[in-house]
Amino acid sequence: MTSVEGEEKVNFKGDPPREYPKKPTMTKAERRALQEKQRAAKAAARDETDQKEPQQIKAKATPRQEKSICQKKAIESDNDKNISRVASHLLNQHTSHHHHTKKEPMHWAIIKLGLQYAAGTIDGSNERCIAMLVAIKQMALDYQCPSDAVVSRDLDKKLKQAVQHLIESRPHAISMGAAVRQLRAIVARLPPETTQTEARRELCDAVDAFAQERIILPGQVIGRTGAAKIRNNDLVAVFGGGASTDAIEAILFSATE
Repeated sequence: MTSVEGEEKVNFKGDPPREYPKKPTMTKAERRALQEKQRAAKAAARDETDQKEPQQIKAKATPRQEKSICQKKAIESDNDKNISRVASHLLNQHTSHHHHTKKEPMHWAIIKLGLQYAAGTIDGSNERCIAMLVAIKQMALDYQCPSDAVVSRDLDKKLKQAVQHLIESRPHAISMGAAVRQLRAIVARLPPETTQTEARRELCDAVDAFAQERIILPGQVIGRTGAAKIRNNDLVAVFGGGASTDAIEAILFSATE
């Protein structure tokens, strides 16, 4: 729109501003050359970024594929744990034999029992527990307390080391763990003025009491109770292993008497 002659020209809305210069007209060849230059600059910048921060492009998995991958990882983890738990005493067999050389000298009965555990010559929870109690009792009978130590603390320390050596040879059964807790509790309650002779007697009596009250007598009661339910010409079907084998044997032996 034009204004009246002699008056100042005014830019109305919609008119291009006068302060912005118009872009120069480019030929088709010039535009193509400019585009090629911009593409080359972008490619060079992208290559430089990839070299500084390498990234791995992964294909996005579907929900079904993700679920399958998670299940596979869970199964592999469970298998590894089962193998580790079942064969742990075999994996530790070599290292546990020489473990006692890194600390204080271990009692010979504990070393011998650790070798038997690792070799599998003593099987069954009750058999292993009784063998452990026998070895601990032998260790208690040979115990000598240093002159500068408190009997209760030193004996508990040696008992803890012996138990750890046996665990490294083969994991404990439930009854063995209960026996260790009871024996250590009795040793911890010994007065500071207790002599080593008194400590030996207390620990040996505790070993005998646990074996009699928690293993031998319960087995006899189970045997008599189970045998009372068996009659002549009965067919007895048994299933189980480990600790249940001792109970089954006790029942069958009692039934034959």
